[in-house]
Amino acid sequence: MIIEQFGCIPFGGDYCPEQWDEATWQEDIRLMQELGVNTVTINVHSWVMNQPAEGVFDYSKLDKIVDLLTDAGIRIIMGTATTAVPNWMGKKYPEIMMTDINDLHYTTGRREIYCTNSPDYRREIKTAVEHLAEHYQNNQNIKLWHMANEVGIVCYCDNCAKAYRRYLRKKFGTLDNLNEQWTTAFWGHTYTDWEQIDPPKTTTEFAPNMNGIDGFDCHFRSTEAIEYLRFFSESLRECYEIERDAIHKYIPDALVTNNFQFRTLDYRRVCAASSVIAYDSYPAPDEHPAKSAMCYDICRGLHAPGKNFMLMEMTPSQASWAQTVPVKRPGEVELIALKGLGHGADSSLFFQIRKNRSGFEKFHGAMIDHCGHVNTRTGRELQSLAKKLKAIEPYLSETHVHAKVAVILDFDTMYGVEIPCSIQKRMNYMNEVEYYYRYFNERNIAVDILPATADLSGYSLVVAPMLYMLPESFGQEITRYVQSGGSFVTTYYSGMADLNDCLYPGGYPGILKDVCGLWVEETDALTANQHNRVKTDSALGGQDYSCGFMCDVIHLTGAKSLGVYAEDFYAGTPCICENSFGAGRAIYIGTKLEAGGVDAVLDYAVQGTDVAPVLAAPAGVEICLREGEKHGLLFLVNNTTDSRTVAIPSGWEALAGEAPENGVLILSGKGSAVLLRK
Repeated sequence: MIIEQFGCIPFGGDYCPEQWDEATWQEDIRLMQELGVNTVTINVHSWVMNQPAEGVFDYSKLDKIVDLLTDAGIRIIMGTATTAVPNWMGKKYPEIMMTDINDLHYTTGRREIYCTNSPDYRREIKTAVEHLAEHYQNNQNIKLWHMANEVGIVCYCDNCAKAYRRYLRKKFGTLDNLNEQWTTAFWGHTYTDWEQIDPPKTTTEFAPNMNGIDGFDCHFRSTEAIEYLRFFSESLRECYEIERDAIHKYIPDALVTNNFQFRTLDYRRVCAASSVIAYDSYPAPDEHPAKSAMCYDICRGLHAPGKNFMLMEMTPSQASWAQTVPVKRPGEVELIALKGLGHGADSSLFFQIRKNRSGFEKFHGAMIDHCGHVNTRTGRELQSLAKKLKAIEPYLSETHVHAKVAVILDFDTMYGVEIPCSIQKRMNYMNEVEYYYRYFNERNIAVDILPATADLSGYSLVVAPMLYMLPESFGQEITRYVQSGGSFVTTYYSGMADLNDCLYPGGYPGILKDVCGLWVEETDALTANQHNRVKTDSALGGQDYSCGFMCDVIHLTGAKSLGVYAEDFYAGTPCICENSFGAGRAIYIGTKLEAGGVDAVLDYAVQGTDVAPVLAAPAGVEICLREGEKHGLLFLVNNTTDSRTVAIPSGWEALAGEAPENGVLILSGKGSAVLLRK
């Protein structure tokens, strides 16, 4: 869809010409062409430029920019600009501005601080976007419409409270049903009127830094806090639908998107209004390479398993909002871009084209630095990347990542793990999932990341770490999957609660007890400095591994033990178990094993399946395969600073980057290569 729409792999990024004079625009166009830029995103923060007063629209400056880009052959992604509320609008209609969890009402001065449930905001975005779409309805060079920008801030104002009550009425029907589902009898909090329900904030039930512990933020009524984030995700989706429909009123076949990073919202809900997923990738310098890979794989499954997405933003150098901002090392920009393509991206776009002279992002990396030319290390690397993308372009379209492994990552469970008060206060759900995802990433095994609503039938192995919040329907899907011959792996803190954060009766792991063949009597929580040990049996190699974080005390009801605890009062009891169930099997990991222990368990889980690496490679080399009906593309990136040697099977030829010789590819430190099989 993306490459066909643009006629190329979109390469370029965000451009903010409103911050510069027109003479600079001409120079920027020249430098973009020198860099090989074919696509820019404009008008992301330009609402006030286009609408300087109520009822007044002026596109004279934007028209000039659009004409310059079009004449230069540079494709346009048109922002709707609704993320930056004009000062005049925020002052005239103060309810447009958000109220935070501490009941602090914002005024203008930042971006993304609007209230999605403000009738004034919804009216104004509809008017502005309709006017913009009508003005540009015949412009064939606008390839995509970019709605708002990087959402994730939650509002708790009175308008949100009213909308929340309407949402709850529609979802639960009656107060009696809501009180039952939410177990409001706890602490005598039963509602007798809809108007009694307020957003979960500091003045109602949220306690920041509880008991004087910095960062220990607690929601006393976790069910309501979880439901509120679902509601707010839906509210944001509704705003995107308003913008989408305003565009489609004049351009029925227009493609629309919203860009994001993974923050606080349910992005499956938020992105449902978009034609294509657009992700902003800013990997931290010290993070494990699996983290960005997992984020890309999440994006590839937000709309449907295996659906390609866009990289809407990366930095070509520094990300100025971090606490410490090192520059990208030689080769890193290309590595990040090609890695994204390997995981299913169909674009390589950056923030930003020209570096700002002032403001919050004046030190954020850019394709054109403050020096004003592209004869820089960054400029030369971007030119090199542009040439590689041009070589890849004829072959990337209609190729996709195909996976036989599914990892379950569900935003409801993220809320259920991180919001309630529980036995562990150190839980970060995305990090927990990544801990198990790393096994596959490090072995170059393709993975689809799916929600707890997915059809599992097409996968040889399904891994569901810490699947705390499990709807009965997905519990039944897991049961059917295993009965039919699937291999299923889950861990501590799984299967415990329904979508209202109400624990299933009968012990843990709740509705997974039968398929796992066990029940958990109690779960020990260990501090960061406490550890136990696990003794594995011969099936897992007979090694001892350190463990910690959580330790389930397990009773077997059909499963067999693959490993037991070595210490504490539960020494000798099982902690790694396997249950034959129907034609398949379920493996339960009852504690957080050190990495070597996870590797041993997942090595065992892979045995007997058709799961295999894309290609064998030394540690630190990441390999992705995209295949279509006519050809395949192999993306290889070296995440280390040392050279690595990879044996390449016959049939693959060099397409971009470093080339194999006599069946051997030597990747330099941070080096990359793309190979083609026809």
